[in-house]
Amino acid sequence: VDISGAVLSLTANLNVTSITDNGTGDFTISLTTALSTSALCAVGMVRGQTGDTTANELAGISIDTGTALSASALRVWTKGGGVIGVVDVQRFNVAIFGDFA
Repeated sequence: VDISGAVLSLTANLNVTSITDNGTGDFTISLTTALSTSALCAVGMVRGQTGDTTANELAGISIDTGTALSASALRVWTKGGGVIGVVDVQRFNVAIFGDFA
């Protein structure tokens, strides 16, 4: 899934129904067809905050540790360089790998 802009825009996706903005740097990606198990692999990358020249140095994405893994959705946090905690970024991408139900 490719998510862009301050107002969420799914610019490219496969098997993604929607994305929910839960707050600053906190998003839930809902799948169209659930995976067979929550034992999935998710990888991602971000493009840092606008105007922050250090944002791409330590920017990243992580799975929300306070939410149980699900076969039908994934909650992620986006992080920018030079900032402690989660932040909204210009763009982020996530690929989710698993077996379909």
